[in-house]
Amino acid sequence: MPAEKDFELMKLEYQFYSEKADLHYRAVESTMRLYFVLVAGFMSLIAYVYKDNFDALQINQLNILILGITGVLFIIGLITYLKVAEHRLLLLNYIRSLNAVRSWFIDNSNLTQDYFLFPPDKNKPPYFSRFRHFYWELMGIATLNCFWALVLTYNFWPSIKIWILFGVCITLIAFQMSYYRLRARKKEKEEM
Repeated sequence: MPAEKDFELMKLEYQFYSEKADLHYRAVESTMRLYFVLVAGFMSLIAYVYKDNFDALQINQLNILILGITGVLFIIGLITYLKVAEHRLLLLNYIRSLNAVRSWFIDNSNLTQDYFLFPPDKNKPPYFSRFRHFYWELMGIATLNCFWALVLTYNFWPSIKIWILFGVCITLIAFQMSYYRLRARKKEKEEM
């Protein structure tokens, strides 16, 4: 049976990982909130610029200001995607550490697994899981990034066929989601 100081150390370790997990969860929320505020501001600017003549808004003939902001939003969107993906991986890393500490408490005390909501397995949750753990948020950001890319492409190449635009969109979304999947697999391999 471990000494009392070991239990205190593990309690502090658990608290540390819990605070770090909360920090990264809040960072994801803050990053996404800022991104969507920027998008909403951009949409408000478009509404303001075209308020008197909304029929003049042609998606393939936007003025240079709107195109510039669209380009900036595309870049910010890519950075947001990467930041959310990385924070998600760090968040899951801390959750796995919490599970390892839970496992230590089960092994070294009278506690049983019944006391814990989550399994005390340091390899869970998986780093990549479709439809869970910010998957939809990442998919939403990837889709918005695709939209910005389509608007820019259509303005600089107005004769492009719609099926090519659709292919570019699907490719861009797939590329972003593949980036996340590859990073998650790399993280899994690092911990083996």
